[in-house]
Amino acid sequence: MRVSSLPDLPTNDPSLLAAIVETAGSVIVGLRADHTIFLWNRAAEELYQTPRDDAIGSDYVARFIAPEHRAFVAADIVEVLAGKRTLNFEDDSVLPDGSRRTLVWNVTRVPGPDGVPQGIVAIGQDITERKHAEERFRLIF
Repeated sequence: MRVSSLPDLPTNDPSLLAAIVETAGSVIVGLRADHTIFLWNRAAEELYQTPRDDAIGSDYVARFIAPEHRAFVAADIVEVLAGKRTLNFEDDSVLPDGSRRTLVWNVTRVPGPDGVPQGIVAIGQDITERKHAEERFRLIF
């Protein structure tokens, strides 16, 4: 089948966008300028061991970011809201069970209908195991 023969896809359909967010294998988090969570997908629920209803409205930076990374994450949020896109930003999260995970993030702002940023969306991958493997490799060689 040729691509040109496919019907138009409803790319601005909210149900399509919701389906993409929910089926993504990556953590997807939406934050307001004050760091409160407005978007939390299934992968975020699993990684952070926190149901969506419990996460929405809470301060992501205070609740999930390792203390030594909070200032860097907060500063990056300000920069993204000002228009900078962040690629491959690494930070450590602390989970409710006390364990730590390292994630790499790509972050962009979410403009409102008037163009004023409403918040940010961050898409993250858990790279904890990769970091551990790299460290073991360094120790061996």
